[in-house]
Amino acid sequence: MATRLAMQEVFRQRLDCVFHIHELVLHLPVGGRGVLRAQLHHLLEMWVRPYIDIRIVPTEAGAHAGLAGPFSLMEFDRIEPVVFVEAENSSLVIEGPTPVQGYQDVLKSLDRIALDAEESRKRISKHAT
Repeated sequence: MATRLAMQEVFRQRLDCVFHIHELVLHLPVGGRGVLRAQLHHLLEMWVRPYIDIRIVPTEAGAHAGLAGPFSLMEFDRIEPVVFVEAENSSLVIEGPTPVQGYQDVLKSLDRIALDAEESRKRISKHAT
């Protein structure tokens, strides 16, 4: 319960957020081309917020650590980090230094292969037109 309350408090503040997005989603018109274009424009609009960083994992990177599935790593000032994993019909909060470290390692790996902010912005812009 303490973790959940702390998370709610953090979300009321401006968070430093880094989003790693695989380049293939820039091509996937779920809901149609107009919906995809609107989503890409929304990503570009979010970029004006100084606490949001969007990094594209390029297709040419091939297989990578992030292919195991999406997750959210949440780090706090007063409590240990947790990982939130959500699937189609369940969700899981992962705690403890060893399992959380595995997800931190995935993020480090993604940081190494992801495009920098400017190149990521260019790729999104290219597909948003």
